[in-house]
Amino acid sequence: MKKDNLTKLTSVKIIKSLYEQFKFKTVNTSMNLQKLVNRSIHQYIHDNAIQEQIETYDQLHHFSSLVQPYSYLGRLFPKDH
Repeated sequence: MKKDNLTKLTSVKIIKSLYEQFKFKTVNTSMNLQKLVNRSIHQYIHDNAIQEQIETYDQLHHFSSLVQPYSYLGRLFPKDH
């Protein structure tokens, strides 16, 4: 199976200052955004504690005016599934 069939090209908007901090922190490491996203999603799916921690994380409140809410996500992924 070709590698292209195993991946999904997507685009997301992330907070610029967080991305800049991430790039600075990982400049001399093998970590990159793709690895971070794949590992984070895997942990979110397979670890209920991580899922709860991410869903209740509220330290981005000072960025809330910069990020447009995705209100349709509640309809796509209801809590009681």
